[in-house]
Amino acid sequence: TQRQDVALSLETLPPATELARQLWSAIDTTDPDDHGVPGERWLEGAIGHWAGKLALFWVRRLELVWRASINDWKGIDPETREAFEVMIGGDGLRSALARSVVASQLQFLHAADQDWTIDRLLPLFDWDGDALVAGQAWDGFLTWGRIPQALMASLLPYYQQGLERRGAGPRLRDRLLEHLASIALYGSLGRLGVDGWLTRAIATMDDDDRSSFAASMGRHLKAGPPELGEAAFAEWLMTYWEQRLSGVPVSLSPDETFEMVDWVLHAGASFPSAVELLARAVIRSSESHGMFFTDLAESGYLGRFPGPSAKLIYSVTISLKGPIYNVDVLERLVRGLSRRSSEDSTIAVCLQRTREALVRLGYTQAMGWT
Repeated sequence: TQRQDVALSLETLPPATELARQLWSAIDTTDPDDHGVPGERWLEGAIGHWAGKLALFWVRRLELVWRASINDWKGIDPETREAFEVMIGGDGLRSALARSVVASQLQFLHAADQDWTIDRLLPLFDWDGDALVAGQAWDGFLTWGRIPQALMASLLPYYQQGLERRGAGPRLRDRLLEHLASIALYGSLGRLGVDGWLTRAIATMDDDDRSSFAASMGRHLKAGPPELGEAAFAEWLMTYWEQRLSGVPVSLSPDETFEMVDWVLHAGASFPSAVELLARAVIRSSESHGMFFTDLAESGYLGRFPGPSAKLIYSVTISLKGPIYNVDVLERLVRGLSRRSSEDSTIAVCLQRTREALVRLGYTQAMGWT
């Protein structure tokens, strides 16, 4: 409980440790709630279950012991190591829930003891081993866990296994795709080419997966610092987009391209080239692109790249099927760029086509947006 957590200290650790050990051994492994974990939500079930609370106690205990021995740390202490191994190596519901909790702490445990984590915890993530155990580990890790860069090369094959398992539930799969988007943007392992992990992952995904992955990429780009997107486009995203337009390893679908529209707003110096790539793709028709026009207005690209901005507005507008959510912002964009039409014939052409597309959607007043 929260009260017990607050009271836990080095002074109270010995009796608390003995009590935790006795509780795990004393409580019958035949749990009457063995059927009580809904679907794949192992960590959610663990939070309110005594087994999950005991697992969290041992994590908290490790943190306290580590802090007290920070200058002479030699890895997870024997008592905690034994407790973890008993919990994650057992059968029944209690070990299933404890596994989910312990696996959720992968990054912390690897920092505390690399050898133990690689030898005893990492194998739980292997879908080709015990798939039920892997599902429990992945549920905890994908819900609470942080991606440890030092383990990325070891984890990526298990991510790939997860993609190949079509039986995984939608919640777990969505979280896995979210992780892969983060790895693509923040990781350093080879993404593209015949042996690139992202190339293999994209080939394995179905159309819905690829759209979800693209949406996750957009969220990470928007949440990250400006240099994240600019560096990604300069280093590999332009190549990735070019390859996908060429059908490598599979062609872009209109749904996927729809989710990639927002990527362009984070391209930085590569913005003009990114606009050209988007213009070559087919975007799924939609009533709205959310806050796209507002985000474009606030991006600074209209001042830096007026011609590509006009082309981007046209490319997005022709994919709309109305009514347009923030048409007032779109009007301001068109009027603002119209004042620069004399600088670049591309601006005038794209804006005129944009107005004509808007008229077809019923916005007859758009012809006066000059």
